[in-house]
Amino acid sequence: MGTVVKRTDNAGRPTYQARVRRKGHAALSRNFGTESAADRWVAAQEAAQEAGTFIDDRNLHRTLMRALFERYASEVSPLKRGGDLEKLRIARLLKSPLASYSLANLTGDVMRQWRDDRLRDVLGSTVNRELNLIGHVIETARKEWGYPIVLNAVQQIRRPKNPPHRDRRLQPGEEEALLTAADRTRGGYLRNMIELALETAMRRGELLALQWRDVSIERRTAHIRMSKTGKGRGVPLSRKAVTVLLRVPQQSGRVFDSVTYEAVKQSFPRACAWAAIRDLRFHDLRHEATSRFIEKGLSIAEAASITGHSSASMLQVYVHLQAWKLADKLD
Repeated sequence: MGTVVKRTDNAGRPTYQARVRRKGHAALSRNFGTESAADRWVAAQEAAQEAGTFIDDRNLHRTLMRALFERYASEVSPLKRGGDLEKLRIARLLKSPLASYSLANLTGDVMRQWRDDRLRDVLGSTVNRELNLIGHVIETARKEWGYPIVLNAVQQIRRPKNPPHRDRRLQPGEEEALLTAADRTRGGYLRNMIELALETAMRRGELLALQWRDVSIERRTAHIRMSKTGKGRGVPLSRKAVTVLLRVPQQSGRVFDSVTYEAVKQSFPRACAWAAIRDLRFHDLRHEATSRFIEKGLSIAEAASITGHSSASMLQVYVHLQAWKLADKLD
């Protein structure tokens, strides 16, 4: 039997507590701002219980996305190739407004707003990767963890288009200007990260996840345990890369132990601004490094073994030889 009881909140405004008690079902209650809304809710719960279609969604109201993100990072990510990088993505999601939404309130409208807000800061490809992760977290909660989720909010929105592949190369003088500007950043890590990216073609996440135990100065190698593609790989270290690593204080754990994704996200654009360099992203350094490998005479297969690209066709996108360098070979 359902009842609606009028109450008054701390501000003196009327509220309506709806209750439904039925034999064989747990007691339900919810507060509403209007009596009509409370009556509709009572009628809907009673009809669902009568028809046998009732879903007890109280746990959806009690559980925040934060709890799902944390559980997923603890139980699911460690089982994946690329789990370390996925944990970094989850750490960013834990700082986002989505983490504070309950499962019941995570709607398509919420996800659309989050998508549009994210697109102001990052590319569509990044948003799509994050949507894939959020969607899988929700599906895991629905299929494996017993949450009665009817609709996955991620599946209720359109995905942004992936941008065309960039072919941004460093122009004469830009590398020197960028490194000089990087020396001005707090902590002194940015120059080392930039130089290692240019020498190894490592992604930002791979550099941040790199462990000292996976670096051999003697053999001049670094081992990437888990990459974006889910596969590990060995990266040869040039003499310059070794010199850079020797500048970094060697401790246990990560090479860039105190550096976060957000720190690099803020410091790199700041260094570009100081150097008066436009339209350069950290990922462009990977493109630059890969192109330099080809210009030095490495084969596509050799370059791919360093960069971790899974096919020659993918690597061709990064190989954008500069015309001014090719002109010298024509003389």
